[in-house]
Amino acid sequence: MSRARKRVLIVAAMAVLGLVAALGGYAYWTTGGSGSGTATAGTTTNNLVITGGNAVDNLYPGSSVPVTVNVHNPNSYSVHVDTVSTVVTASGSCDASWFGFPAKVLNQTIAAGGDAQFTQNLTMSDPDVNQDACKNATITLTYSSN
Repeated sequence: MSRARKRVLIVAAMAVLGLVAALGGYAYWTTGGSGSGTATAGTTTNNLVITGGNAVDNLYPGSSVPVTVNVHNPNSYSVHVDTVSTVVTASGSCDASWFGFPAKVLNQTIAAGGDAQFTQNLTMSDPDVNQDACKNATITLTYSSN
């Protein structure tokens, strides 16, 4: 075999090896996969502070008086309040069922450290019975929210 022919074969062999090496660099396996992950949502750190109805005057049978209620969010994030509900209790033998303070649909998001207020009437019914037990009675409004 001539020297020139050997040289051509060597160059061709090197070219083939280079091509194989280059293609080998692009080889890969294909596969599929699946997986899952979880996260846990937090909860409210601090309860809302709901206040209002201090020192209501001029409440008598058949009357109503406005009560301003404040809902404070002490958290460092906003909190959504749908409804503020109220339980009315009365001291002594005063019948708490004679008083009304309906739930308030607030449907409001209160910013971190913020407040929301609403005013509605506390009512005292006037049934055909003696209500003297409610004179000077303490009427307590206990609030809750959701």
